[in-house]
Amino acid sequence: MSFTLIHDFVMYIMIGVVLFATYIIIERLIEWDHPDAPARNPIFGTDLPRLDEPLPKFLDDDAAAKFMAAATRMDPQWRLVIEMLARTGLRITEFCQLQADAIITIGDTNW
Repeated sequence: MSFTLIHDFVMYIMIGVVLFATYIIIERLIEWDHPDAPARNPIFGTDLPRLDEPLPKFLDDDAAAKFMAAATRMDPQWRLVIEMLARTGLRITEFCQLQADAIITIGDTNW
């Protein structure tokens, strides 16, 4: 690990700890009806820092090409599901919530 990476991680932890401690202190002041307490806590859970975690890739380019080639040999309905998920980035739950009229056939192609 490089010094910069360790330094960034330590700073991330420190900022999170300070924000969380401040959040708790303000909550207690509000709870105890302190005269200087704000009407509501100005720190939200979304204010706490989170580590950046990139989204996982579907497949690398070679594996995706092989996967899509294999999909062309499948039943047309399954091929449509696979291609739609792979090309649009829809999650399975989003795909399952599509209405029946969201997919139509024009000529020999499903859209």
